[in-house]
Amino acid sequence: RIYGSVTVTKYGVTKLHLLPGTEFGLYKEDGTLVKRAFTGADGTITFSKLPCGSYYVQELTPPKGFVLNNQKIQIEVTEARNYPVEYTDSRISLTISKQDIGANREIAGAELELYKKVNGSGRTLIERWTSTGTPHTIDYRLLEINTDYVLVEKKAPAGYGYAAEIEIQIQADGSLLVNGSANTTGKTVVMKDTPIQLLIGKVASDYPTVQQPNAILALYNDENQEIARFTTATTEKVVDASLLEAPQTAGTYRFYTLRELSAPDGYSIAE
Repeated sequence: RIYGSVTVTKYGVTKLHLLPGTEFGLYKEDGTLVKRAFTGADGTITFSKLPCGSYYVQELTPPKGFVLNNQKIQIEVTEARNYPVEYTDSRISLTISKQDIGANREIAGAELELYKKVNGSGRTLIERWTSTGTPHTIDYRLLEINTDYVLVEKKAPAGYGYAAEIEIQIQADGSLLVNGSANTTGKTVVMKDTPIQLLIGKVASDYPTVQQPNAILALYNDENQEIARFTTATTEKVVDASLLEAPQTAGTYRFYTLRELSAPDGYSIAE
């Protein structure tokens, strides 16, 4: 009786990168599983002692960092020799963009963390970084297909509020689901922060709709540190948002105190 063999070689992006730890299945033509096994350290696996007949090979599980190549490769074993098969996988790609919600531009200074969800409600930290004004690409070797991740803003940049957590699911083909829906920006997930806006006006009790100039006001943070001082004009003062910080926890507040240091001529200092 004639027996052949099939050797599967698994490559990464190039043929210089052999991939161990890839699970393959060898099937008969009718879909019956003959054997499943993982590639070794040399990126290969050999299915031996195969009677003549029609078979196909299919990748079942890629190694960490790579997407699934679902190509079925047909083999016709007709003689006592080895039949080589080659597979190439693409890397998982995930980039995080941190943007201003109004200007749609990259913003720096946000402290971000990416977690892998485990056992339903558990989380394992994958990577931590601070945004720099350019999108951040996650190391592909940290990622897995058919896995759920959570993007968390641990600290918003000065002048911005906190963004809600984003759930990311990496599909077998490398595509992304973001909060349960297909990602509209390909392999880039965009998290947007809302700028803090604070306008301060000075009016008199007898002229409540008219801005009063020449009052000196100061703004203090919750540690009673002065963060801004200015003289009022005939229009409202726009406070520099970079001086302000939002609370991290939803439903909580960060308090600031406004004090009048000097009143306009003819008026007393407001309490």
